[in-house]
Amino acid sequence: LSIAAFAWLLSGPVQSLSIYLRYALSGGICSLVSHSITVPIDVVKTRLQTQDIRVSGGARQVVRNLLSKEGPSAFLKGVGARILYQSPGAAVCWVTYEYCKHMLERPMFGEMFMDDHDDHDHDHHHH
Repeated sequence: LSIAAFAWLLSGPVQSLSIYLRYALSGGICSLVSHSITVPIDVVKTRLQTQDIRVSGGARQVVRNLLSKEGPSAFLKGVGARILYQSPGAAVCWVTYEYCKHMLERPMFGEMFMDDHDDHDHDHHHH
């Protein structure tokens, strides 16, 4: 997902932004999408873990109960908090990874990190 997000950021309206800001946006977008997809699964898992042991039917019964008693929005409980918690971390992780990769590709006493030309002419291929 982050590759697709970054590809969009490279060709989209944010091309004028720093490459590292685009890395952060890419990580954040990826986290937003992936956690939005997995929250419903976590809701069902949590209900399975916390339900009365006498209730049977497993995950299918939990899904039926959620739909009938709480409606489809029940599957997204906590999605906002999850995104607010996870997306900044994913953004920082992505930028850190790219920073380390960038530094390891340079000579020991080479150019300084984030020189002006890095913002627009960053080479994404390995040398």
